[in-house]
Amino acid sequence: IRDTVKYNEVMKQYRLGPNGAIVTTLNLFSTKFDKVIELINKAGEEHEYVIIDTPGQIEVFTWSASGTIITEALASQFPTIVIYVMDTVRSVSPVTFMSNMSYACSILYKTKLPLVVAMNK
Repeated sequence: IRDTVKYNEVMKQYRLGPNGAIVTTLNLFSTKFDKVIELINKAGEEHEYVIIDTPGQIEVFTWSASGTIITEALASQFPTIVIYVMDTVRSVSPVTFMSNMSYACSILYKTKLPLVVAMNK
């Protein structure tokens, strides 16, 4: 995303705070996602798998129109699996563990794609 849309410039140009700039940057990026599809196709010539790390703000990506556009573009072009990486250090209590599992369920519901929950170390 950083190579396509400049977050700080979006903040200044549109006079946005950090959250508004994240959403706007993602929206602008989604309009240029065909270039990413081209890059993935090119990478597929040399690599069997491509991993795409989405923005850490789960709500922004999962529930925004641009997140849906990006997810559907990927799923329509390539075999796609969603991996939800759960921070184990922050999931030691039952409450935070269940919160993470709720996030995973919401992603599964929204994307309707195969989902793997992975725990980092």
